[in-house]
Amino acid sequence: STFSVYYSLNNGSTWSTITTQTSSKTLNWSVPNSPTNIALIKVSDYSNSCKSDVSDAVFSITPPTPVITVTYPNSNITAYSGNSITIQWTSSYVSDNYVKIEFTADDGLTWQVVANPTENDGSHTWNLPSVNSLQCRFRVSSYQNNNIYDESDVNFKVLPPFITVTSPNGGESWKGCQSKTITWTSGGTSGTFGIYYSINNGLSWTYLANTSSSSYTWSQVSDVGTSNNCLIKVQDYNNSSIKDSSDAVFTITKNSDIIVTAPNGGEQWEVGTTKTISWVSEPTTTRYIVSYSVNGGSSWSTISSSTYSTTQTWTIPNQPNNVSLIRVQDYNNT
Repeated sequence: STFSVYYSLNNGSTWSTITTQTSSKTLNWSVPNSPTNIALIKVSDYSNSCKSDVSDAVFSITPPTPVITVTYPNSNITAYSGNSITIQWTSSYVSDNYVKIEFTADDGLTWQVVANPTENDGSHTWNLPSVNSLQCRFRVSSYQNNNIYDESDVNFKVLPPFITVTSPNGGESWKGCQSKTITWTSGGTSGTFGIYYSINNGLSWTYLANTSSSSYTWSQVSDVGTSNNCLIKVQDYNNSSIKDSSDAVFTITKNSDIIVTAPNGGEQWEVGTTKTISWVSEPTTTRYIVSYSVNGGSSWSTISSSTYSTTQTWTIPNQPNNVSLIRVQDYNNT
């Protein structure tokens, strides 16, 4: 047999079709949002509508229950104070065009108003306050009827933004001119970081670079002379109050891969004479740049831009002075 199924909202005065044709004797029906106390169901034979039956008595269709559901944050996320968060929710059968949003940082003991009212459009962006709590939730309620509401299903965390330097973090020994990697972790920052180093336990700092990564390769560690009081500092490029430095000092030792042996101090070389500059080096260095200074190292002039020897003849220029220096550099790592 085949059947047609109808419903009435007015005790049978008029009928609306649920289905015109079904061979089943059961039917799933999405109840319409048309509250009434005098509803009826009628089932008719598809081929002969004279054969039909109607509910023995009227039944009620009640108004739908208004529902608000917070969808984000709705798990144990970690957010950071001072950062923005977008609260999201859904609503069904809520006639109100506005909602009230509240925030708690003490597991619901107290609530702070976030917005009252704001449009019931499903999202609202807010800057988190300066709190440090593991017991945070949001609550969204109908503006006109606060009994219609929902809260985050579980608490989430709001923590202070942070940077933690992980390397070097104390006790390391780095050699000047080497390549070393500085690393850190962070949360709630702008994502851009300024990097600094100190050779006097933080009394003063020298800028290295800024980066949007969580590490920075110091391609040539500064050859600053040996210091046992070195620190690295990483700070938020856009908020210098968010920062961290090495937990303890580390050492930078002066690079001694190349040692000038002549002249090495106290010599008197006459203008116009030819002298031999000499040096020793580690086996890893095989090509050199040789320069001289006549002002104690304030500026340098090139003697040889490239040599593979560990000696260099030099005709003394006509620049008499008492503060001359010779410098020999690795051609590939000056």
